[in-house]
Amino acid sequence: MEVGWRAVALGLMVGLWATAAAAVAGEEPSSADVKEARVRYDRAIQLYRQRAYESALVEFQKAYELAPSYRIDYNIAQVYQELGDPAGAMRSLHRHLQDGGDQLTGTKRKRAEQELAGLRTKVAELVIRTNLEGAEVTVNEVVLGTTPLSDQVWVNPGRQRVQVTYP
Repeated sequence: MEVGWRAVALGLMVGLWATAAAAVAGEEPSSADVKEARVRYDRAIQLYRQRAYESALVEFQKAYELAPSYRIDYNIAQVYQELGDPAGAMRSLHRHLQDGGDQLTGTKRKRAEQELAGLRTKVAELVIRTNLEGAEVTVNEVVLGTTPLSDQVWVNPGRQRVQVTYP
């Protein structure tokens, strides 16, 4: 059963995820942040196993916010898949592979790449081009950044609300 496999994979990733954490701003998270992130991560694992995916997502995201780690990105991708959000899973797997870099080798890298390839058939890539630098791009009321966007934008099938605002 696939859900069981994912729960096992999530459980195996608990390990030393916090040791690889580095804040997006380049600062190491405080010991208090790492401690809270571990608590939230453990809670997320329990919620995932109980199939409370939305709650698990909130806890994984909070753990990532406190102590960013490519390992948490993989878990977030699994939750997005369970929630039927392939675009969310793509974003998280892509970041997992990028941020994992040389630390992500062998079977784990191959599995993530295979999952990413499988998701590509379920999403669309949104290309946003503007003639203005520094315009804020929002898709479905989520701010993606300013132009020119450096990351790919994946969206789920269906209507999307795209807004580009220049200051």
